[in-house]
Amino acid sequence: MLISLFSFFFFLSCPRFALRLCWFISSGWGGVVRMETVGVFVAPQEDRYNDTAAALGHIARCKCCGVTFFWSPDAAMCCLPTFTTLVIVFGVVFTLWNELGVFELCILVALLSTAFISAFLVICTDPGVYPRLSRGEPDPLHDAQDLVLCRVCGVRRPPRTSHCYQCNVCVEEHDHHCVVIGGCVGRRSLRWFVLYLVTVSGATAMGLFWVCRSLFVGSFAVAQQRRDTRNSAWNRTGHYSVVHDAGDENPLAIAVLVLLFVTLLLVLLLVGGLAIFYVFMLLTSTTRRESQRMQFNLAAVLRPRLMWENLMHVACPPPSKLLVPTHRKDFIT
Repeated sequence: MLISLFSFFFFLSCPRFALRLCWFISSGWGGVVRMETVGVFVAPQEDRYNDTAAALGHIARCKCCGVTFFWSPDAAMCCLPTFTTLVIVFGVVFTLWNELGVFELCILVALLSTAFISAFLVICTDPGVYPRLSRGEPDPLHDAQDLVLCRVCGVRRPPRTSHCYQCNVCVEEHDHHCVVIGGCVGRRSLRWFVLYLVTVSGATAMGLFWVCRSLFVGSFAVAQQRRDTRNSAWNRTGHYSVVHDAGDENPLAIAVLVLLFVTLLLVLLLVGGLAIFYVFMLLTSTTRRESQRMQFNLAAVLRPRLMWENLMHVACPPPSKLLVPTHRKDFIT
């Protein structure tokens, strides 16, 4: 009876997801059509390159120490979450400095360093731009009338490619343009974005554990000290008296710990939940745009090999199409 009532309210609250789940179960675990981890077309658009300024859109390109950077138009926004993270980290470490060990601090430094480097790579890496046509270059997908024609870039977009209006370019497997860290998340930058979420979540969880440990251990220590003080007072006077030491507890320190606990908990719920969601989408080869259309590849969850292929697809993207390889330059010249 309870199961029937739960099923009834579940269908009323989430009709689209419930119907899709029923279809998935009724079709069998192996009956779901697998979503390809790569585009349908491998050639000819995979061999396209355009390093002209027109192909960059609003992205700024610069070269330093032999490395080419592709800066997002709002890359400066990365300073805001970085500064906020440093403030929270300083508050936690300064408050709990006497309770932290060297090994714990080393893990925190490693997580934060990875997070900052990942955020930097998100804002200065080619997200997977599908470039505009060069002068005199024919559109290789001109005959594919079922593909969407981008009127801004003037090309037919390959499958799973969308136009980013902040960067003013078409991006392969475009997920979204993150305004928080100021970077475009696509086929070539998704790995750094997911790594950023995971490392920030790990550092936040570690800080939350430290604060909880300090609160609980401190409360038990104060309670034990009070019991010892009361026992000693009883033994000295022969009657029960309450002796209160003002140094046993610091209201300001407790208030700071509670404030840090609430802050870290909110950050962990937000960033940690987002990290879990993106790890799931990474393993199922799904973008946020596709998730909004309920195009999840649920069959990949039951196939470790397929999840590994999806992981490698994100971890090892193809080279940037905004940089012409050396052998292609020699061929052109």
